[in-house]
Amino acid sequence: MRKTNPWLNSLLAGDGIKRKALQKEADDLWAESVKLRDKSRCLRCLGTTNLNAHHIFSRKHKATRYILENGITLCRHCHKFEAHVDTELFRRWLIESKHLSQFQYDTLFGLAYGKSQGKPNLPLIIAELRGLRDRMLKEHIP
Repeated sequence: MRKTNPWLNSLLAGDGIKRKALQKEADDLWAESVKLRDKSRCLRCLGTTNLNAHHIFSRKHKATRYILENGITLCRHCHKFEAHVDTELFRRWLIESKHLSQFQYDTLFGLAYGKSQGKPNLPLIIAELRGLRDRMLKEHIP
């Protein structure tokens, strides 16, 4: 029988909580950056309300989760009824409308479905996303 260390268990549990908080911050920064890049409009219907940052390749793929090219701004309707209903049709629209080139799509596909590189460095990702967001905010100031 393996002995457990209550101090170690509480420390590891705390690391899990900290990691979830960092992951949420990185997710929020990624979504904000995608929406800023897309000028706060749905790139499918050009709507400006109820916007979501959609992952082209699911968030579950660690290698592409925080790459801006893996995101597109969609309104709630287009997100639910366009992107998630027929993914092949949506992929073709992305490429034909030039929101993503075939090369970019293939590169993201390779990263998403390639060999996992382990856990992402969230503090580094957060710092990079903050810098990117801040540069985009400065560019959007009239």
